[in-house]
Order: sequence, then C-alpha cells, then structure tokens
Amino acid sequence: MRIPKPSSGMDVKPYIGGGASGGLTDRQRSVLVQDSTFSRTIYGETVDGVFFDDLVVLCEDTAEYLYSEFTPTEIRYVPGSRPHLEKIVEGLIKPGAGEREKALALMRFCRDLPNTRISGQNTLFHGGTEEEVIKKGSAMCNEQSRVLTVLAQIAGIPARYVGHVVPTDFTDPKCGTGHGVCELYVEGTWMYLDIRGKYFLTGDGRLASAWDLLQDPSICDRQSPQVRAERWKYATSSFSKSKEFFADDCVSLMVNYSAWQWGEYDYSWIWATDEIWQKARQAALKHGNKGNPPSGGKA
Repeated sequence: MRIPKPSSGMDVKPYIGGGASGGLTDRQRSVLVQDSTFSRTIYGETVDGVFFDDLVVLCEDTAEYLYSEFTPTEIRYVPGSRPHLEKIVEGLIKPGAGEREKALALMRFCRDLPNTRISGQNTLFHGGTEEEVIKKGSAMCNEQSRVLTVLAQIAGIPARYVGHVVPTDFTDPKCGTGHGVCELYVEGTWMYLDIRGKYFLTGDGRLASAWDLLQDPSICDRQSPQVRAERWKYATSSFSKSKEFFADDCVSLMVNYSAWQWGEYDYSWIWATDEIWQKARQAALKHGNKGNPPSGGKA
C-alpha cells in the first residue's frame, strides 16, 4: 500500500493528491491545483502523472505520520528483478562504504545523468522506466529523482520521492514549475537529497530532512564549502535558493515509490513537443491567476 493507514486513526484524505486542502492556505491550494493540472496534462496516466494521486502534503498536521509510519523501512526488492540497475549500483558502491557515502555516490550518478547525453542532443520524450531514463540521460528532476529512489532501494536504503510545488507564471512559455527531489533513510534519519547535487546539514552536523528545512529554511544558507561542492556544475541556482521551495506559498509533498512495484505503473513515453507544453500551460491557467509571478522555481 502506497499510503499506509495511520495507526493514530488520523484521517489523511484531506492531505492527499493534487486537490488536497488539509494544512494548506487558500494560496497554497491554488498553487497545488495549478501545478498538478500542468503535470497531469503532460504525463496523463503515466507514472509521473499518477504521482499526484498519492502525494501527501508535508505540514504540521502530517509531519509525525510522514516521519514515522508513512514509508516502510523494510526493503522488499527481489534481487535479479532489475539486473541493469543492480549492475549500476554494484559499480557505484565501494566495499565497506557507510550509508552516507552510499547515498552520496548514488546522488552523484543521478546528478550527472544529463552529462551523458550527446552534446546538443534534446530529449525526445518524457517518462519511461528508470532504465530508459538513465539511457536517455534525462535532465528532468522528477525522472532523475525516480532513478535515485529506486537505486537507493536496490542498494538497501529506504527512499521516497519528495515534490515541491511553487507559484508559477504559466503565461510565460519558458516557465519552470516545481522540483522533484528525494529523501533517503540514512544513519537513522531521513536525509533530504536534491538530484541537482544538494543536501544539507543542521547546525549540530545532523543530516537535514525536508521537515527540518520547512521549519528552518535558513539551514540552506549555512552550509560548508565541502557540502556546497556537491552541487551540479550546470545548476542555475545556488544552495541558498533551495530555501525558496519552503516559502509560505509553496507546498512540499511526499509519495512512496518502490523499485519492486514497477508493474503497477504505466511507463509509456510522452513525446516532448511544444504543443503538449502549451496545452499544459493553458490547462493550468484555468485554475489560477494569470501572470502570478513565482516566488520559487527550478533548481
């Protein structure tokens, strides 16, 4: 089950999906509806579209549930079921590596996927299985984050997908939307990992989670040169810009996605055309204020 029933008896339904209302302001609800409409129009019923059916809002009401029983820490992956991905993991993980070292090695692989594309080559389609995402050298954050989630699980590290929804000006043909990242269960805590090469440490050296950053976005400003050195060299934003994903009018959400449940999803290709993007922008505009300037954006 991708959304386990809370043992506390809490009703999580108001916090689930692109139409969630629980724990959100009117402004946040509008932003979430617009972004989910945009993404659903592009991806339809494929894996990256149906994520919005199961995403759970991260807020004061849900934090305890999301950081206790929402994501099982038991790895149910059956060795041999995805051999290509297993071979990649085997090549990335050094013998005797600790959990943090493993997580960072996997992140670097996913961070650098766009570097594997032939110079000047454009991605012809969106979506696909994780194996296909790797082969095409995807630069789409949601697809790269799916890869990181699955590789981590194959490596024995519990992982889940985290989405950030931000206010977006859908009248702009070049608009970017939110951002997809991950959390990996490392060293007894959930580690926020951005496939643009970003992770964060709290003041006491602890690995920061999305909840830590939501409570104190200024953590993004207080990172050492060693941590900042992990940032993807082609990223257009600084470490500090990540705190915009945790602004008052943005929404953070989580979904469980497992390497062993891939038979439950549709991985059809979505052709990357200007027409589909224009259609998605028009659909999003029907659900919000036109020309509303974004406070955040792509990493």
